Order: sequence, then structure tokens, then C-alpha cells
Amino acid sequence: MTKTYNQTIRLIKRIKIVPRWVIFMLDLGAGIIALLTALILKSNLLLTAIPWEGAFGLLVSSFLINILVFLSLKTFRGIVRFTGLQDALRVMATVALSSLLIIIQFYLNNSFNGNDPAFNTMMVMYAVFFFLFLLGYRVLVKYGFNILRNLDKTKKNVVIYGAGQTGQATKRVLENENIGFSLISFIDDDKRKDNKRIDGVPVTSFTSFMETARLSHHS
Repeated sequence: MTKTYNQTIRLIKRIKIVPRWVIFMLDLGAGIIALLTALILKSNLLLTAIPWEGAFGLLVSSFLINILVFLSLKTFRGIVRFTGLQDALRVMATVALSSLLIIIQFYLNNSFNGNDPAFNTMMVMYAVFFFLFLLGYRVLVKYGFNILRNLDKTKKNVVIYGAGQTGQATKRVLENENIGFSLISFIDDDKRKDNKRIDGVPVTSFTSFMETARLSHHS
């Protein structure tokens, strides 16, 4: 059992990236689910009220449109290493372009026979759900991937000198680098910050920290 566990851990650690084709397929699936959800809500949760022939055509066209959008914007690249803000901006651009192209395609196929408020409302719902699905599963993949990569990894105890913006930025860089560490304290001699916490991490003066370290060493 232990041998199998260790082999599994070593295999996971060899994984450097999430395969792009997996992300590509998940993105396409998220688009279909978002559009189906919007269709169902538009029909007041009544599946029999959905005009399935037209809905099927819309699903197929949106599927093809999303393939072009994903290939153009490269949404399947680097979701593990990108920060949350970068993910959100890329997903927002993807959803906006996808929604715009679907709307244009719909009205072109309907020969501009007037504005359809129900369709416009449905597309707003599609955009909201698509954004939430894309961003949500990316967050899950990113943090799940990091958890798996950190299995059985010995964490290093780390202290950061300075509890200001530079110190907090250093903390974020270390977290993104996935080096496996445990931040035990910010060290800052500013008395206004002494005994406070930043993101759950205590702030202490250099003198207090050295005294605590000395007592721990002799205990």
C-alpha cells in the first residue's frame, strides 16, 4: 500500500501542466451547459416549453463559435500558472466575444425580423453562467492541481522581514511559485503593526521573534 502511494505521489509530481486538450474540452462543455441552463430558465424550467429544433441549431452554432473563440484567444493555455486576475480577464474577454458572435449569428439567421427581448435576456443569462462556469472550474483545477503537487512535500518554515506592501507581495510570489512553505510570521519593528495579523499571519518585532526562537531552541 505504501509503495503504491509513493509511486502515485512521484507520478503526480512529474505532471508539469494540465493537458491543453482537457481544458479545451472542458471549456466547450461549459459553454453548452451555460446555454442549456439559460434555455431552461428562459422556459421557466419547463423542458416541454423549449423549441428543441431551434434550440439544437443554436447549441450547434454556439459550439462551433466557441471553438473559434477558444482557438483565437488561446483560453486553454497556462491556467495553472496564471493568477486569478489574469484568468478573470481572459474569461471575461472570451465570454464577451462568444456572446456577441452568437447574437450576431442569431439575428442574421432570422433576417433581422425585429428585436427579440426573450432571446436577449437569455443571452445575458448565458454570459453570466458561462463566466461563472469557466472561472469556477479554473479555480478548482488550479488549486486542486497545487494540492496534488504538494502531497507528501516537506514544508519549509519561512519568515518575511517587513509587513508592508513589499512583504505581502513576497508572500503572494511564494504562494504562486508553489515551493511548499509555511509562513510563520512577518517581522516588522513598526510598533503600530506589532501583535497584529495579516492574512492570518502574525506580525512581530525582530526582538520578540528572536526571543521566541531562542526559547523554542532550548525547550
